[in-house]
Amino acid sequence: MSRFGNNEYAKKYYQEHKQERLDKAVKWQQEHKEERIVYMKKYRLLHKEEMKVKAKAHYLANHENILSGYRERAKELKTEVLGFYSKSDLPKCVRCGIDDLDVLCIDHVDGGGNTQRKSIGMKSKNFYRWLKRNKFPEGYQTLCANCNLKKKIQEGEL
Repeated sequence: MSRFGNNEYAKKYYQEHKQERLDKAVKWQQEHKEERIVYMKKYRLLHKEEMKVKAKAHYLANHENILSGYRERAKELKTEVLGFYSKSDLPKCVRCGIDDLDVLCIDHVDGGGNTQRKSIGMKSKNFYRWLKRNKFPEGYQTLCANCNLKKKIQEGEL
């Protein structure tokens, strides 16, 4: 027996009352929301360096999981946007029909893509998110890299 009493009894009690304890904790947090915000602000100020070290350690320990999750969400978003602009369930080039996600991209039908992205202060990696947030505006299409380059040459953009 430990100094805190019977460990088996405590484990059993906590398992049997798990939901009850969770509900009580949630209720307390809701009732003391403002106090918790003030406390956390003070805590962050007092423990700033310690929190940086812990965050860095967490990131390093979970680096691959964090990146793989980000890559997966980015791929899903790209698939959704390119699929919409290729007017198909599966993304494909509207000119040649290639469906390799690695070579597909968004093309501005009337040109001027770089100018538009600069005017709204956006890097190309956030462009898919912008298109989705703005409910897929008109004036875009899905092209493969070859067709996109060919179009630029034909229209004299290069």
